Amino acid sequence: MITENIVGKHYSELPAPCLLVDLDALEHNLKTMQEAMDAKHCALRPHIKTHKSPKIAHLQIEAGAVGITCAKLGEAVEMSHAGIKSILIANQVVGEGKIRVLAGLNRYGEVMPCVDSLENAEEISRIAGEFHVTIPVFLEIEVGLDRCGVRTLEEALALAEGISRLEHISLRGIQAYEGRGIGSADPETKADYADKTVGKAVRYKKALEEAGYRIPILSGASTGTASAVSELCGVTEVQPGTYAFMEHAYTAEEIRMPFKQALFVHAKVVSTYGGRRIVANAGEKCIGIDQGLPFLVDDPTAKLVLNEEHCLIDTTEKLSGLKVGDSVLLVPGHCCTTANLHDFYYCMRNGIIEDVWPIAARGRLE
Repeated sequence: MITENIVGKHYSELPAPCLLVDLDALEHNLKTMQEAMDAKHCALRPHIKTHKSPKIAHLQIEAGAVGITCAKLGEAVEMSHAGIKSILIANQVVGEGKIRVLAGLNRYGEVMPCVDSLENAEEISRIAGEFHVTIPVFLEIEVGLDRCGVRTLEEALALAEGISRLEHISLRGIQAYEGRGIGSADPETKADYADKTVGKAVRYKKALEEAGYRIPILSGASTGTASAVSELCGVTEVQPGTYAFMEHAYTAEEIRMPFKQALFVHAKVVSTYGGRRIVANAGEKCIGIDQGLPFLVDDPTAKLVLNEEHCLIDTTEKLSGLKVGDSVLLVPGHCCTTANLHDFYYCMRNGIIEDVWPIAARGRLE
């Protein structure tokens, strides 16, 4: 990547398809979420699975975030190597090889996995002892997704007791992720959802503290639920991710916060036919469609279909002037899976490329 051959160009001059970030929108989004959480006296630990970029993670910390959240150990490796010191891995780290990597990272900062079984906690403690480190862990509570986490208070108390007897790990907090929400913009509905999900973890936290266990952190929430979850007494931090970029799958009404679209896929028109069909060179291999199709910035109402390499667009009145070689911008349905398909962000301001950022943790699925 020869950055000096790209900076200063209009995005339409770039090879396509490629991934664009509008820096003004990104900076607005980071500031908006940070100020919202500061006003609620709730810490922000953004999830970097959205962008997988150390540069953006550092911008979030500079804006006031207490650290970051990662989905996988591989992401945490990239972020730790980039100098980030406080990392929550919002999943379990299982297996001797991975735990050894985790222990090594904890020589240089706090990299905190979730646990929901004593067997995993015991193995982490054993290997941490070999590395002469103490690894902070989060006790994960299942609050509605029916995947990882203890299900009952009795299980939570037993696991906390087991952790307290281990020499080289410490109980730092509770992980309680409830998902993207229920798609409602109604504040009372959102508050009720937050209480039924993360509220369970709040009640477990109180019971654990009454039993003598110190639980300084309770972390959870997505972009769609951060506002409601952050108002629960006992929640100390939230971990939204999508807010940095935004996507077609979220609506401004649902989130009730003024985020702007910052992520776009730049494509080129490669074929037209009979005034009814436009074909652009951006398909499923560069746009995540697991949460819905993208839409065209020039006409969000245009019907389109994605193949592996192509975006097939039904011509509309607004699109009738497009010809082969023209640029089009698409808003992804899901920004997280879209970002994971690319190597770089081409960062623009007013359409002019200002910098190129590697997506260093893309493909780190382990």
